[in-house]
Amino acid sequence: MSTLTKSYAHFGFINKFFFWILLLSVITIQTSFPQGHLSISNSLEIDDKTFEFEIHIQSTGASFELTSYQCVVGFNQEILNGGTLTFSYIAASSQLSNQPLNQAVENDNGSERLCMASWPGSDIISSTYTRLGRFRIQNSVPFGHYTTGFLWDTVGTQRTMLTGSGFIDITQQFTFFGLDTPMPVELTLFNANFENDFVKLNWETATEMNVWGFEIQRKIFSSSNNEEWNKIGFVNGAGTSNSYKKYNFQDVNCGKTGKYFYRLKMIDIDGAYSNSDEVEIMVEKPLNYSLLQNYPNPFNPSTKISYSLKNQSNVKLTIYNSIGELVETLVNNNQLAGSYETVWNAMNLSSGIYFYRIGVSSTEGKENFTAVNKMQLVK
Repeated sequence: MSTLTKSYAHFGFINKFFFWILLLSVITIQTSFPQGHLSISNSLEIDDKTFEFEIHIQSTGASFELTSYQCVVGFNQEILNGGTLTFSYIAASSQLSNQPLNQAVENDNGSERLCMASWPGSDIISSTYTRLGRFRIQNSVPFGHYTTGFLWDTVGTQRTMLTGSGFIDITQQFTFFGLDTPMPVELTLFNANFENDFVKLNWETATEMNVWGFEIQRKIFSSSNNEEWNKIGFVNGAGTSNSYKKYNFQDVNCGKTGKYFYRLKMIDIDGAYSNSDEVEIMVEKPLNYSLLQNYPNPFNPSTKISYSLKNQSNVKLTIYNSIGELVETLVNNNQLAGSYETVWNAMNLSSGIYFYRIGVSSTEGKENFTAVNKMQLVK
């Protein structure tokens, strides 16, 4: 028996498995069904024999548990062009813990279908689009010059079928989008970093569809567990784009040490929205003013000088030679509380001992701080 025939046989077993699961489920009373989208999207022609696409799933109501799934996709038979088609899953492309398996091309009443299914599992599907997987079809000859014409099969013996908690069939509650429906936002990166007394958020998108913008939301950890999400800013989106876009936002109002959570509310032009996953960051502010030893030391020709500010302050950082003459002023401005680093390049100076001095006066005028350290330039 060929590998492909075995795959067909295994897929048939999975069909029977789903049948018995559904037969048993009729004794369960289902009072409400989850609603969502199942989308074929983000297509790409790799070459004249290879085509890739993705399947995404999203809740359009309350989050729900996805316990298993079977996907069957029809296509324009003329793309075969007399060749033999293979269907495969691109490893590690799924964002579900329950990975797709047993991909096969099966014949259904004279028409071929792309088929795959999963084993039982448990994934929580939220309003954020989740990638079920990226898939590849390859032809033994170049594709015919026709559109792929992908279309969900949701009726018949070979059909797309989703089951929720208790393996209840939830398929009929879904809206099915065929190729090519780009995701409103395909978010590829979202992180947070604490920099010089503010939190910097960075995110990237691979595609955007009619995106109005990104509402930045924040909540601060509280022992009462009653914290709420609050809007702290807004960044315009790209509208519709199929190229990578980079965004950032600075939260300069994180006024105290603690645990902060951030998320993006991604809003379409028509007002629909979905929320990103949240990111967590610990904000830790300096407890004291300090001036650290430069590094490296000795150095040639440049070195790093680091210092910390307990509060927002007027800062002056200066360099002197061994006889007390002013050589250079590196910093002379007002800075927020936080940790800072600056580089001094002494390329045009001779070897010897130098001193660096910091003078700090808090903006409120309640605290002053001065410190002097020695360093050695060796050429």
